[in-house]
Amino acid sequence: MGAGFVIIIHFVVIFIISCIIAVASGILTYFISNKDKKKRKIFLSIIIPFQSLYSIYILMLIGSILISETKNVDIGIGDYWHIPLSESYQLTIIDVYEQANIEYNGNTIFNEVSHLQLTDNNIYGKSNSNQYFTINLTDNLSQTYLTETELKENENITELELQETQKFYHKRKWEITKTSTILTLIASILLTILGVFTFCRLVLYGWKLGFRKNKTNTNTIYSK
Repeated sequence: MGAGFVIIIHFVVIFIISCIIAVASGILTYFISNKDKKKRKIFLSIIIPFQSLYSIYILMLIGSILISETKNVDIGIGDYWHIPLSESYQLTIIDVYEQANIEYNGNTIFNEVSHLQLTDNNIYGKSNSNQYFTINLTDNLSQTYLTETELKENENITELELQETQKFYHKRKWEITKTSTILTLIASILLTILGVFTFCRLVLYGWKLGFRKNKTNTNTIYSK
């Protein structure tokens, strides 16, 4: 499923949720608000859910694209996902997690990877055909093994902590993008609040609020 199609689905879902919230808030505002600018308040109660949800989504989407470009990870939607394992290696997934591959400088060296473990100097993995492999990140040498025992003996390790590709992908991506994602979320919420506040002020009081106050004060001074 392409990223564009996924975004359209997200927009439809947000529209449905916004409609439900807007109807509820509109009815509630109608009954609890006083007569002063009541129509404008009802209008705001209907529009704000759409403005808030779409604003946060669009800002987060823009932030995800920026994170994707700077951290070399996918934006999290669509049918192609990838995360770096080192400067030269990356894990790529197409459509389903069972179609995971390990690439070296853009070239696939292991496909149908089902389990992975990443250390400072090595990548350990297992394929859907129950083949085990190691990649030395220092000298870029790789080796395949028929069994886990054989891998442990030849690599001189006592315990493997292989994770399923799906779990490994999400954990690795969060490690890489955690700080950036949190900052993007905070910025999106703050900008949305600022946008909603500004829109409410404009609807309730108009553009010339400050000018009208100054004009009133000036007239008062001259009348004295």
